[in-house]
Amino acid sequence: MSVVDAFGGKVGELAVTDGQKARSLMLLGYVAQEFRLKWFPDKRLPKSKQYLSWLIMRYMRGVLRHPEQSAMTSLFIPCEPLLSVGYAPYSAEGVSAFMTGTRCQDPLLDAADEDPGLCSYHRIFLGGTRLGLLPTPPFLLYTNVACDANMITFPHVSRTYHIPRFCVEVPYEISQDSVRYVADELREMVTFIEDQTHRLIAQDTLRSAVNRSREACSLYLRYLDLVGSVNVPGDVTSQMYEIMTNHMLLGSEESLRYWRMAVSDYEKGKPDHGLKLLWIHTIPFAQMPVRTLLNFNPRVRIVACEMSYESMIAFQDDPDPYLAMAGRMVRSSFCGGVEHRVDQILAVQKRVHADGAVLFGHWGCKATLASSGMIKDELEALGLPCLFLDGDGCDIHNQSDGQTETRLQAFVEMLEAGK
Repeated sequence: MSVVDAFGGKVGELAVTDGQKARSLMLLGYVAQEFRLKWFPDKRLPKSKQYLSWLIMRYMRGVLRHPEQSAMTSLFIPCEPLLSVGYAPYSAEGVSAFMTGTRCQDPLLDAADEDPGLCSYHRIFLGGTRLGLLPTPPFLLYTNVACDANMITFPHVSRTYHIPRFCVEVPYEISQDSVRYVADELREMVTFIEDQTHRLIAQDTLRSAVNRSREACSLYLRYLDLVGSVNVPGDVTSQMYEIMTNHMLLGSEESLRYWRMAVSDYEKGKPDHGLKLLWIHTIPFAQMPVRTLLNFNPRVRIVACEMSYESMIAFQDDPDPYLAMAGRMVRSSFCGGVEHRVDQILAVQKRVHADGAVLFGHWGCKATLASSGMIKDELEALGLPCLFLDGDGCDIHNQSDGQTETRLQAFVEMLEAGK
C-alpha cells in the first residue's frame, strides 16, 4: 500500500466518525505535500507543471482552511467576479477530484444516500459535506451548462444547509441574443455576490480579471498550436489541474502565469514522433492503467482535453466584461446540439493534429453518454479514429482496470499500425 493510499484511508476512516478531525488531518497532509511540491518537485515535469502542481495544492488547502472566504461553484460558472472580491471559488467537481486523488473517496460515496445513478463527482461532494469533511460554503453559484447533476446538487445543498444560491441559466440556442440574455444574468449574479460578501465589485477590477482571462485564452491557443508538434513530458494529473486553471482560476494572476510558463516550455520542446490523443470529457486520472500508459510516455500522450479547452476556445473578445463572460458560457462545447460539440472538437483537432480521440463515458453523465454514439460516428466519418471508453472518473466500483488497459492498449496499437 502506498503512502497516499494509507493516508487517504485514515482520512476516510476518521471522516465517518468525526469529519472535523478528518479535515484537520487532511489539511496537515496537504501542508506537507505543498512543502514537498515547492522544494522537492517532480523533476520529470517541466517548470510550468511543477508550478501547477504546487499552485493547485496551495489553492485547495486555502479553500478548505478558509471556507468563509470561498464560494461553492459549478465548474462552468465564470469566476472573475469572485476573484475580484478576493473570494476563492471551488467547484464541486474539482473538490471531488481532489478527494479521489487523496484516496479518501469511498466513505464519502457511501455517505451520499442520493440516487446511485447520480454522477460520482457530485455524490462524493454531497457525502463529504454530510460527514463534515468538506466545509459548507457561505453561498453557491451554479449553472445548467453541461451538467444535469448541478441542478440536483446545488438546490439540495442550499435547502439542507440554508445557504443562498444563484443560478445562471444558459439558453439552448447559441446566438448573440443568448449572449446578451446571459450577460444580464451575470450582472444580477454580481449584485448577488456583492450582497453576500458586503463588498462592491469595481468595474475596473472586473475588467482587469476578464482581460487576464483573455490573455490566458490567447496563450492556450498558442499552446494548442505547439503541443501537436513538440513534446514536453507530462502526466494525466497535470491535465486535470489545467481544468482548474481554465475554470475556477481563470482571470487570476496565477492562471495567467501558468500559461505563460507552459507556452515557454513548449516553445523549447523537442520534436515529437509519438502518438497524440485528443481526450473528450473527463480523465480517470487516478486509474492505474491510464496513469501507466499516459504518464511520461514518449510513445503516446494526451495533447488536449475537452474539459480544459471548452472554456478557452470559446472566448468572446468583447470589451464589455459581461458579454465576454457570457459568450464563453453560451459557446461552450457543452451548449447547443451535438453538432456544436463536434465542431469544437474539430476546431481543436486542426490545431493539435491528434492521431485519435478517446471519448470517455463517465458513469452518471447523461449528456455525454447519450451523445457518445453520435460523436464517435461523426469523428470517424471525418477521419479521426475514436475509442469510446466507459468507466468512472472517481468511483473505483464503476471502473474495470483490466478492460480499460486492454481497450486503451489495443487502440494505441491500432493507431501505431496505421501511422
